[in-house]
Amino acid sequence: IKPGEVFTYAGYEWIKLEDGLAITKDTVTESEFDSDCNNSYTTSKVKCYLTDAFTDSLREDGADISSFDFFPLDLTADDGTKEYAPYKVMIGLLTADLYRKNRCWLEPINDSWWLATPKSYNHKNDDIAMYVDADGVLNDEFAWSRDHGVRPVCKLAEETPVDVPDEKPIE
Repeated sequence: IKPGEVFTYAGYEWIKLEDGLAITKDTVTESEFDSDCNNSYTTSKVKCYLTDAFTDSLREDGADISSFDFFPLDLTADDGTKEYAPYKVMIGLLTADLYRKNRCWLEPINDSWWLATPKSYNHKNDDIAMYVDADGVLNDEFAWSRDHGVRPVCKLAEETPVDVPDEKPIE
């Protein structure tokens, strides 16, 4: 599968990105980033959803969790500040930098969706996270003020069987 191609795994359509990553073709739920006014992905409500409820949903739809490889999220803030070291995840969100790198494969989806990137770690902006607007433009929002879509990103092991349109189904 080449970057930009769509495949199905565990009941969801995914888009292959660069570096072996894949993102759901559409949002899977709407959620605030964090109800406690915190823009840190590592403690956010959206991260808890991805590691608990979404992972359970994948298992229920036949995903083998051992098929997911850990990958690092660079949590550098949009203003360039680096309060946190890279954070390893099996399922997470794109960062603003990963979005920019893979923008050519990601058409706007008529829905806004969260990124793992905080606007800043400065105390004046420590409650603001970045998101992608419905037209594909990066923007920022208070972490607690509004629901945006959630588009999980993962890195599947190379040997993971997936369904690709126009190919024979997996047996």
